[in-house]
Amino acid sequence: MTEYEAASLAMQQDMLALQQASLSVQQAAVWVAALVGAAQCSLIGVGLYIMRRAAIQRDAQHRENMAQHRETMAAINAQREAHSEQHRENMEALRELIRRTSGAPGSQDG
Repeated sequence: MTEYEAASLAMQQDMLALQQASLSVQQAAVWVAALVGAAQCSLIGVGLYIMRRAAIQRDAQHRENMAQHRETMAAINAQREAHSEQHRENMEALRELIRRTSGAPGSQDG
């Protein structure tokens, strides 16, 4: 084997080693990308889970608030009705008082 053939064979072996090293680096990059992608998907999944739990809590709180609001509105309406009835009674009593004190002749001292 001549020097040229030996050098050519050594260069081919070096090229093959370089290609294998390059392939190993590319495989490592693929694995890193896969791990990063899996981590991102996991974080998104956890975020969606947390958001769903928060939405469920918020919906429960909203239902509770609405129930309290309905109770409050019912109490206010009942109170308003009671005040209206009391007002009607007071107005009727006032009319009666006006009739008794103003219309009858001789009922006033003077």
